[in-house]
Amino acid sequence: MCPTLLPLRSKLATLTGEPRFRTNNLTFLIGDSEIGVMERGTANLWFCMWYALTLAMIDCTEDGTAVSVDKVWKRSLQLFAEASLSTSHEARQRIVRALARQLEPPEDFPALSARLSPLGHVRSDGAIEWAPHVRAELVELGLVGYVNHVA
Repeated sequence: MCPTLLPLRSKLATLTGEPRFRTNNLTFLIGDSEIGVMERGTANLWFCMWYALTLAMIDCTEDGTAVSVDKVWKRSLQLFAEASLSTSHEARQRIVRALARQLEPPEDFPALSARLSPLGHVRSDGAIEWAPHVRAELVELGLVGYVNHVA
């Protein structure tokens, strides 16, 4: 395991609460977990992290600069938050569609919330409600627009 990735691994494990990121190298590297599966929100953030890391390594090769783990982490959360906003948009479309058909809008969105769990969930109005520790991380990284987003 590359020592440069240890802070990224630690941040991912802390934010998601997934202990296998700390204890199993294969879970962190390729998403392999010997027992059970990761929650979808955890897996989605893991995918965003590897996508951001791949882009950073391409930039590193092209520019000849070192990969910044902090920039990779921020970009990972930004990608995950952007994907979460598309989930919010989908929930709001369902609400509008129900109202247009003069039906009661859904009170919860379990399938959509599963995409974010355990990092957040979709509220009954279609907005994203982040877990407190995720909200704090987004604010700390200057991604406040994703915390207070109202469509």
